[in-house]
Amino acid sequence: MDLRLFGFLTIVALALALVFAAFAAVHVKRLGDRTPAPISEEIGSAKAVLNKVRKREPMSKDELDYAKQIVADRSSLMAYCIPGALFMLGCFFVFGSLYYLHGATPSERTFLGVFPMLTSTNFAIRLLGGARLKGRLRKMS
Repeated sequence: MDLRLFGFLTIVALALALVFAAFAAVHVKRLGDRTPAPISEEIGSAKAVLNKVRKREPMSKDELDYAKQIVADRSSLMAYCIPGALFMLGCFFVFGSLYYLHGATPSERTFLGVFPMLTSTNFAIRLLGGARLKGRLRKMS
């Protein structure tokens, strides 16, 4: 392949990683600045509330509001910037290694960037699973 292609892809992956990381930082800052709900102070409360939503169990008003907040946070486009930044870092590593090799045979080190790519894919799938509960929450309220 042409070395300019790997150089270009490396630069694009780095730029996208920085953009996604900036949006992710803003999202995390907004979440951190928000006053927490009283129910969210308990350990494991998010998992317990979302399990109730999945099983369609009756919930109190506080639990329902907390579930809506969790689902809204997980279905936000800015939330998907976190796995996006991680995926782009993996792409940056792979493309950068391929560019650095100048056409030589890639080694195992080149494909270490696949691990953050797989991790970010798993993270995005988990976020999508949480966002899928939005329809159930509408029916429950």
